[in-house]
Amino acid sequence: NWVDTKSTRSMNTDYLNSELKRINQDRLISIFELENAIDEILNSEFNSGDCFRIDIKRSKLWIEKI
Repeated sequence: NWVDTKSTRSMNTDYLNSELKRINQDRLISIFELENAIDEILNSEFNSGDCFRIDIKRSKLWIEKI
């Protein structure tokens, strides 16, 4: 999903908004949120090869093991 970075913010606003709407993402994921999510995953019990999805749902960060 879309993360709030300098390069993302420099994109065409109409395109970015249409992409957020298309994937049903309420807002950009902040770098701070992404760092915390990765830290949470690394400090949890996981197996080599596990996959996780970090997303925004109802304006809140959401982590799913897939």
